[in-house]
Amino acid sequence: LVGMTIAVTRLALGWVRLRRLCQGASPVSDRRLVELFERERIALGIREKIQLKSSPQIDSPVMAGFLWPVVIVPTALLIGVPVQ
Repeated sequence: LVGMTIAVTRLALGWVRLRRLCQGASPVSDRRLVELFERERIALGIREKIQLKSSPQIDSPVMAGFLWPVVIVPTALLIGVPVQ
């Protein structure tokens, strides 16, 4: 019972953290990158619209969401700064 409580708590905290990350991320404003992202989405046969956002809080890309999918990329990646 204790193990299950810990697992559920960790899952809930992870969900809250991911939700905050998605809400705090900024839409990518580079038109060329957005167009490339859209071309690749279509080429892969993905019909759903996927938001492309960036955040300085992450070091690698993140995909989240079932109903409202979003891909979040590190801001450093967009401006050409090496990710540590």
